[in-house]
Amino acid sequence: MSIVNSFHYVKIDPFKGEDANADFQNWAKTAARNLLAAGIADEAQRARIIVSLMEGRAGLTKAAYYAELDRAGTTLKEFVTVNTTKIERS
Repeated sequence: MSIVNSFHYVKIDPFKGEDANADFQNWAKTAARNLLAAGIADEAQRARIIVSLMEGRAGLTKAAYYAELDRAGTTLKEFVTVNTTKIERS
């Protein structure tokens, strides 16, 4: 049975540290590439997500990630509103 944590369209298998032949380096590289391919360009954000997945806090990480996206969307909406307002010249 395999448990998979998903972010948007990204699927990351959880690290199985208890396995004797677990390859952490391979898992971390694969997870980082998947997150980068999903559009998470900031290295610090990818590292936070990977560390929190290792600590078993995937639900909290997902909620925090979407909360951050919501804040970014609000800011973008404010910028679009400001840029699309017409200025009448007299």
